Amino acid sequence: MQQTPPDTEQTSNSTGDSPDPNVGSTVDNLFDRLNASVRELYEWSHANQSTALTALAIAAGIYLTLLVLRMIIAAVIKRFADSDPTSVPAILSRAISKIGSLFLLVIAIASTAALFPVPEPAQGLIRGVLTLAIILQTAALVQEVAVSLLVRRAQRGGEGGSGLANAVGVLRWLLVGVIWIITFIILLDTAGVQVTALIAGLGVGGIAIGLAAQGIFSDLFASISILSDKPFKKGDFIMFGTIWGTVEEIGLRTTRIRSLSGEQITVSNTDLIGERVHNYQRLQRRRHVMNVGVLYQTPAETIEAIPKWVREDWEKIELLTIDRLHFIGFGDSSLNFEFVCWVEAPDFVTYRDTIQAAALAVMRRFADEGVDFAYPTRTLFMAEPSGNPIDPRGLVKFETGTDSDVNES
Repeated sequence: MQQTPPDTEQTSNSTGDSPDPNVGSTVDNLFDRLNASVRELYEWSHANQSTALTALAIAAGIYLTLLVLRMIIAAVIKRFADSDPTSVPAILSRAISKIGSLFLLVIAIASTAALFPVPEPAQGLIRGVLTLAIILQTAALVQEVAVSLLVRRAQRGGEGGSGLANAVGVLRWLLVGVIWIITFIILLDTAGVQVTALIAGLGVGGIAIGLAAQGIFSDLFASISILSDKPFKKGDFIMFGTIWGTVEEIGLRTTRIRSLSGEQITVSNTDLIGERVHNYQRLQRRRHVMNVGVLYQTPAETIEAIPKWVREDWEKIELLTIDRLHFIGFGDSSLNFEFVCWVEAPDFVTYRDTIQAAALAVMRRFADEGVDFAYPTRTLFMAEPSGNPIDPRGLVKFETGTDSDVNES
């Protein structure tokens, strides 16, 4: 019985149909194919010198044409940017300008090789280089557009000089890192390397880093959320919970607020975007409700005329817009009015000055017309056990007369 030699079995296992590719073997195969392709291309060029020179001239012409087209297209699009470097035409113009000359050269060579009977090994080499160039150029363009859009958002939000610009820098590095990690994985996969284990390792590493720096990343993305949504910016006067103050600095992890009492309060960005924030800097005008009460003894005709008087006086006050003026009902000790107006200014001091002028106008008009403001009063009525009312003035006279009789006696 014939036995299989040990070396034959070993050779069979090592040359199977589906070996596990790795980086080392892939690099060796690439170098072998590169050497074979260059040798074939050299021999073909030496044997077909006139054809090779014609192909070289055509490739040079295509390359120069692509360079001119790149320059013209970038210049035409840039004309629509209106001198704004953050506009979409300006971003597209810069992206087109970032198309590398080496990439255009590869395009020219690949286009020319398709027109001539270049040996198959050389054709394969050119296709591989073209694929590599397309992947790298696409990553570069995606990076340029993504970073430009991020900077556009930050600059148009007016945060270029604040601490939030640091968050833009961090986010830029994160974008660049993610783009080129994905590009590297695509390159390895294109080269035939098994990337499943690499992707799994990156996923596990990313989860571990995320758990370890959960608080930092939470505040970082909170600052990015502030950058994107713009609920407030540096210099705005806001109310956050029980805190009233002016935003002094928006950082990567915290926001610093100068409170009305003078001290600086540091708030986590995560806590800040998780609560309701009132931004008083965004006010265009302020609404005010003034409640006024007059005595019950005021005649109905006067009650009807009071809103007209107030309207006449308030229309003369600058920055004051009348909303409504009404007699609204009967209080415990007053006849009540509600005067509603708008102060057409966001500044708090201006608002208070205008409301003060409006209140003084009401006081002066009431004084001129003889109308008295109401104040809390109570009237006490005395009665006998039978229910008949008793005039307190009579009791005073009775007690006085009794005292006189005693003195005379």
